[in-house]
Amino acid sequence: MRHVRRGYTLLELMLVCALILVLAVLVVPSLASAYASYKLRASADTVRGAWANARSWAIDSGRPYRFDIIPDKGNYRVVPADTGSDGMGGNDNTVRTLEASLPDGINFEFGQGSSGPAAPSVPTMGGGDGNWQTVATFLPDGTARENVEITIRAKKIPPLVVRLRGLTGAVTVRRQGE
Repeated sequence: MRHVRRGYTLLELMLVCALILVLAVLVVPSLASAYASYKLRASADTVRGAWANARSWAIDSGRPYRFDIIPDKGNYRVVPADTGSDGMGGNDNTVRTLEASLPDGINFEFGQGSSGPAAPSVPTMGGGDGNWQTVATFLPDGTARENVEITIRAKKIPPLVVRLRGLTGAVTVRRQGE
């Protein structure tokens, strides 16, 4: 009585591994590009959300709020417009503020190819990592002081332009050049 043994040969296993390796080499670059594009789109949505918060807080509190960035970095903040350069002001403990940054590898570009107020840079206090620049100021009546376009950039993919229409507070996002 002969016993048949089922199994795979070493050659068959090596061919399957080689095939998986070839597929991985073809797929990984496109996944990395898709992930970078996803992070860029998520960053634009984050800016839209921060602008919506600034507008809402300005309406609720009856005081203007500003959106500041550090150009060529991913840092941003929303603070009352009448506060100092450190984002803190007065002795009002109910002031809402937001300070955050975009994901790694995603940066703001403001000035070159972007439009907005020619606001002076606001130096950071306490050893900050650059100069804050006011991009938009949201007023208590629900409008913004100016129309603004900022570019959000990542390596190796087309940048996005986030545009704020001052009169209505409407925000649009588009690829640069469209």
